[in-house]
Amino acid sequence: MEDKYYDALLHVKTGGGQKGFSSSIHYYRYEPTPYEGLNALFKQYQLKETDRVVDFGSGKGRLLFYIHHFFKATVIGVEIDKSLYHEAMENRDRYVKRSNAREEEVEIHHCAAQDYEINSNDNRFYFLTLFQSRFLNIRFLIYFALTNRITERWRLFYIMDRQITPIF
Repeated sequence: MEDKYYDALLHVKTGGGQKGFSSSIHYYRYEPTPYEGLNALFKQYQLKETDRVVDFGSGKGRLLFYIHHFFKATVIGVEIDKSLYHEAMENRDRYVKRSNAREEEVEIHHCAAQDYEINSNDNRFYFLTLFQSRFLNIRFLIYFALTNRITERWRLFYIMDRQITPIF
């Protein structure tokens, strides 16, 4: 019920599973973060309009549209799966048209998480489990931390097994 309500509010279609198979055995199939989980997360962690939130493994864009709608922060989705990327772009087109948002406030990139080039203004990062292997998830987080200039203004949220964990 909550999924349908929020998807209708945001003029997007983020429910349902992934059509076909992922291009890699290392990546999870699409599973959107429940809106209930997003409501719980953002009761604890507030965002500002000046934040730039990057969602690695953004799927159809649920988190992007939710954050932009409620916080007006700039959002960036990074999705490796071509069909999910195209669905996210369709959602963005509908969302932008109905919400009067500017396209540059909702960016979606088709690339692997490790290939996304961090913008100096990006300061909030969200990871739903990207890889099938817990080891690969931890390895990616270490790679991410070592190859980017982590600052005190950054916040990194990692979700695994439906548990939200702020890393720093």
